[in-house]
Amino acid sequence: MNPMEQWLTAMPPAKLSITISPDFIKLHKIQDECLMALVFNYPDGLLHEMYKHSFPSERNTIAGLVRTNAKCNLDGNSNIVIKN
Repeated sequence: MNPMEQWLTAMPPAKLSITISPDFIKLHKIQDECLMALVFNYPDGLLHEMYKHSFPSERNTIAGLVRTNAKCNLDGNSNIVIKN
């Protein structure tokens, strides 16, 4: 194993998180994707829609969540939180 592979295995993955507000969901009409993410814990469709509507600076975070095993939750303010 080369040193770069050793470093990548020793380094834990970065903690990534995205919070989606109800206003954003209504504005971009992504209610169906949100239901799939919350009920079936399948956030891939929602992350795909988020990638289409995001700023370039946010796309690395979204791509990182797609690569990891992301989980969806609802917080106390009716926001959807996706994190790894």
